Amino acid sequence: MIYLFYKVNKTDIAMIKHILEAHENMTQVSTIDQNIPKIQITIAPDYLDDVKEIIADLQTKFFMEQLDEDATKSQGRY
Repeated sequence: MIYLFYKVNKTDIAMIKHILEAHENMTQVSTIDQNIPKIQITIAPDYLDDVKEIIADLQTKFFMEQLDEDATKSQGRY
């Protein structure tokens, strides 16, 4: 799996999650830190290019600042 991390507006988390997860089996979105707020987007490797296109489109509608963090390690507390 590939993990991308973004700083977003807290009020947009639910909508971003809904849009990304509507593309079944491509992504899972988790809130890592509500105080920042920071989300983790877990991506199946085969869909990385597709998901990056979706994220680029979302960035025209929502504040999404990609964070420079290790894309090979999940920060989720599962």
